[in-house]
Parts: sequence; structure tokens; C-alpha cells
Amino acid sequence: LPLSVTSFPLSQLQRANFEIGKKNLAEVKDNGKRRNQGSLLKPNSTLCRVESKQQECVIIKAGIPGKLMEVNTRLLQRPQLLFERPCREGYVAVLYPSDEELAALQSGGLTPLEEYLAGRGLTEADMHA
Repeated sequence: LPLSVTSFPLSQLQRANFEIGKKNLAEVKDNGKRRNQGSLLKPNSTLCRVESKQQECVIIKAGIPGKLMEVNTRLLQRPQLLFERPCREGYVAVLYPSDEELAALQSGGLTPLEEYLAGRGLTEADMHA
């Protein structure tokens, strides 16, 4: 079976690693009105490696095509946010799809919010907690 972030208990979580190949994605920063500098990602691009104390590793992929605007560097100090606050402070990255990609995703390429949350044992209240 493939590993997921919940494959190992929170107590075994060691770190979130944004060093992917020769790049350290934790150093990517693109904000403000001109969003021109973000790295272009494909759906299968690796964003992060979540590592356990037993040397197990879960690779988190982008999932959609778009520009990488930022990664959540809070996870470097507090990787447990992935478990504790997955809908708020526990996000992995911010991606900015092109207008065409966004339209395609909205017309059927995204999992409905309720289904996404239910599959992770969360509710809409978790989005605002």
C-alpha cells in the first residue's frame, strides 16, 4: 500500500522537507501584484517530502498544473501542523493556475469540497477552526 501522511502516527513525524533535487522550494517566494517569478509545476511535480523517525517518507505532489507562489515554511519548524491544522496553517503550498487551467479544473477536474473533507475525516467547521 502507498504511504500517506497519516500512514505513520503524529509522534513519529520528523520533518517536512522542501529540498527537492537541487532545489530548495522553501526559498521560493512570489507575492504582490506581479506574479511572474513562480516555478512552473506539473501535476506530478514534487512539493514536499514528509519524513518519519523510522525513515519512512511520503511524497506530496502538486496535483494540478500551475505556478508555485509559496510553500508553507511553518512546516519546517512545526510539521505536526499537517495533522493538527490541515485546512489552515497545515497547508503545503500555494499554486496559481493559469486562467485556462482554472476554468478546466472548475468544470469538473476538482473533487467537491464536501467529498474532499469527508475523505479526510474533516468537516467544513475545520476550515474555520
